[in-house]
Amino acid sequence: PVLENIYGAQLEPTIDRTYQILNRRRELPPPPRELQNQELKIEYISILAQAQKAVATGSIERGFAFLGQVSAVKPEVLDKVDADEAVDLYFDYLGVPPSVVVPDDEVAQLRDARAQKQQMAENAEMAAKMAPAAKSGADAAAVLASAGENPNGAALLQQLGLG
Repeated sequence: PVLENIYGAQLEPTIDRTYQILNRRRELPPPPRELQNQELKIEYISILAQAQKAVATGSIERGFAFLGQVSAVKPEVLDKVDADEAVDLYFDYLGVPPSVVVPDDEVAQLRDARAQKQQMAENAEMAAKMAPAAKSGADAAAVLASAGENPNGAALLQQLGLG
């Protein structure tokens, strides 16, 4: 708490002022596209606060271990957990650089592409299973078409109500 007060009362105004001066003089490179028109908020994290965050990863790990045990008996319990949010929190607690994490919109695109690819594979598999039946139907149609030329075939067509 004492360090946080020092950061907020002394460092923050100094850093803000320095940033404004450098920005006005155009001595800073332009911000990345993601940060343009965004308000910057500097977060001061002491070593103690970092340690507390790192300890919090244990609760996520224990929660997922428990979830794994329960899901073996009741798989629908997996619907209760937002795994993406858990990963985001876990990485934040460990201090993983944001540049390592794929943005949510890109993740959605990857998942959509994967789902489309899987759907195409399922459609191809279904078509492969239906091909023998289609061939049998085509063969039967060919037999029936040639049956009218055969005297025994004409009798067969009459029995089937086709002739």
